[in-house]
Amino acid sequence: MVLGKNHFKERLTRSFICSSARLVSLLERRWAEEFLASVREEGKKDEAYEQARKQEAATEDPSPKDRKAKEVSCENDLLYRRNWLWVPKGLVQRIMESEHDTKVAGHMGKDTTIKLI
Repeated sequence: MVLGKNHFKERLTRSFICSSARLVSLLERRWAEEFLASVREEGKKDEAYEQARKQEAATEDPSPKDRKAKEVSCENDLLYRRNWLWVPKGLVQRIMESEHDTKVAGHMGKDTTIKLI
């Protein structure tokens, strides 16, 4: 199971049971504000991103039942596709280089680099 941003919101209708050790091991993704600002800026230049953002803004808030099936959602002017942050095309190369070219990353092959991203 992949954890996305919706897994950490407060839900009044559902609950789950897990050990405190397991609960502590769940990490919440926190993006650097500088990175989020660059995603917003590059998103304005990306046609598909802008079109999806406008379409999302024009749709009404779905019912809780339909929210899970929703492909794209918007939160704080950032788009999420299936609960994963949508990175505009203009940033993909920069992100790949940042994870590949660091001294600690070295060259571990394409599969490991993709996992790091």
